[in-house]
Amino acid sequence: MLILTRRREQDIVIGSGDDQVVVRVLEIRADDKVRLGIIARRDIPVHRREIAEQLAAEQRCFVTPSGRR
Repeated sequence: MLILTRRREQDIVIGSGDDQVVVRVLEIRADDKVRLGIIARRDIPVHRREIAEQLAAEQRCFVTPSGRR
């Protein structure tokens, strides 16, 4: 795991070129919440972890024993 320290309005860049994803710290709240902005191509899915896990579980439900849908 890479651990970085960023301040408000600072970015983290993941990837390069057309596959680049930019994560910006928009706000740091007193209640231990951080608001992030994410810039990525429209075809790159961006989800909160719990949503990504739910989508993955739903995908597994649709796969038959032969591996086909």
